[in-house]
Amino acid sequence: MLPLVALLAAGAAAIYVFRFPAAERAEVAPPVAVRPAAATDPTPPPDPAPAAPAASLDAAGWTAFRDAEGSRSIYVSSSQGDDERDGLAPERAKRTIAAGYALVRDGRGDRLLLRRGDSWDEAIGLISKSGRSAESPQLIASYGESGDPPLLRTGDRSAAWLFKEKVPPVVRHVAIVGIDFAASARDPSAPGFAPPRELTVGLFVLHRIENLLVEACRFSWYGQGLAITGEGEGHRDVRIRRCVVIDSYAVAGHAQGMFFSKVDALLLEENILDHNGWNEKVAGAVPNIFRHGIYIYQDCGGVVLRGNIVARSASHGCQARTGGTIEGNLFVENAIGLYFTTGGAMSGNVVLDSRDISAGEPRGIGIELRGIGERGATISENLVARTQSRGPRAGILLDSTGGTSIRNVTLAQNTVCDAGVAVEIQGSDFEGVRFEQNRFVQRDRSLKSLVVATEAPRGGIRFAGNRYFAAVPESRWFAAGSRRLSFAEWVRLAEESDAEKDTARFADAERTLATYQASLGREKTVASFFAEIRKQTRHNWRAEYTAAKVNAYLRAGFQPAEQEPK
Repeated sequence: MLPLVALLAAGAAAIYVFRFPAAERAEVAPPVAVRPAAATDPTPPPDPAPAAPAASLDAAGWTAFRDAEGSRSIYVSSSQGDDERDGLAPERAKRTIAAGYALVRDGRGDRLLLRRGDSWDEAIGLISKSGRSAESPQLIASYGESGDPPLLRTGDRSAAWLFKEKVPPVVRHVAIVGIDFAASARDPSAPGFAPPRELTVGLFVLHRIENLLVEACRFSWYGQGLAITGEGEGHRDVRIRRCVVIDSYAVAGHAQGMFFSKVDALLLEENILDHNGWNEKVAGAVPNIFRHGIYIYQDCGGVVLRGNIVARSASHGCQARTGGTIEGNLFVENAIGLYFTTGGAMSGNVVLDSRDISAGEPRGIGIELRGIGERGATISENLVARTQSRGPRAGILLDSTGGTSIRNVTLAQNTVCDAGVAVEIQGSDFEGVRFEQNRFVQRDRSLKSLVVATEAPRGGIRFAGNRYFAAVPESRWFAAGSRRLSFAEWVRLAEESDAEKDTARFADAERTLATYQASLGREKTVASFFAEIRKQTRHNWRAEYTAAKVNAYLRAGFQPAEQEPK
């Protein structure tokens, strides 16, 4: 029987269980209490940390590394290796990862290289050694001119972990690049599959780490693809780039694609996250409000999310509870595309086809803002389009109920089209909130109003220069409390003398992921798009399946019809 380590989420009903090989029993930390993911938390977040040092990228956008003086490379091949060899050349490769990692020296910038095209029924295990510097980290990567990325089938165990026993106080300068990790025993198509009772994490970091890079890795079938959390001073300079995290699920526990807590200077860039938090093929692995694509706890700082694709999450595409800089991402078919608190900047994102969590838990929300303090936020040039929800449905939701408030927020030049109620405003605790030059369009005649507020707009919320259109009679375009307001009544009540009626004409508002596929000469289905983004690897990285390219195509369709798409 494999040993178990349980983390009980205080105040929650779920137990997190992580499984490790018996050989690592002494190197597993004792149970640790994890903060509950409460809807509100009176503890203020830390001041934003400076961004991680800019990494050197090559022409293709991959992190470049430098050989440290005196460093060495250790080669491992499951098909050609032998643990009796010294592992210091490809023709003298070790066979097992454990034998190779044993040769990695602490603080020297050594490289553990796994042969492309090979596979192991083995995990990396405990990461206990540091690299030399940010430019010369301890690197776990691949070698070879061809073949698929090295595949590590870890069964129902974690792929790699860092706990505080038998390691230095801080582990620094670690990079894991181009490895495919699969919780193979959790794959519902595996022979003899049985629904797992535990929540297994792909990369689990609890002990303090500084300068961690995970790039071009794949995590499949885990309960959580990556979980980086901790105690005390926490972690610093964590970069997750161009990884593919898919099919995370749990029967019991809070499944996520990625979870972060106690991290200062966190970069998530150009990752693909698809179908995380649930699995319709596994009994009990159902969507619920605790299962997400990305969850960033409010004790993180210096957060940047840039150019990620987050699709089909059980609930939220991303819960950014510490705010930060969120730019150029694509959120598609999530119950709530993006939940944003604390403050920062959100710009250039596309949120598409939000849906319900389940029939009994309607959502269909594009962007939700809540609990934004004096730091304030700028929400600009985002596109929220369409909804699959049968529930309340809102393109942008501002919620100041439950003792929260929203301060110093500017929402400018956003487009919301056919996403349900374009703007819903709940509560009354607002100050310094401005809607400026946005375009709010709803062509669905079944909806009651375009802008809905629990109270009439007052001094805490101002509207200026926005454009409006709804397919319902103009007398019902707006609602404030129990009152229905026409466009003219709204202009007087909101003191928005420069408001305009929109034409509801776009260059091509029928653009979808299916039509994007067709524009590439591929099968015209959304399913084929999801299949293609999952194929992204370091040696098969296609620009057409990045958020930048997809968003540019979608956004061009929602330009005013009077303009040619850029």
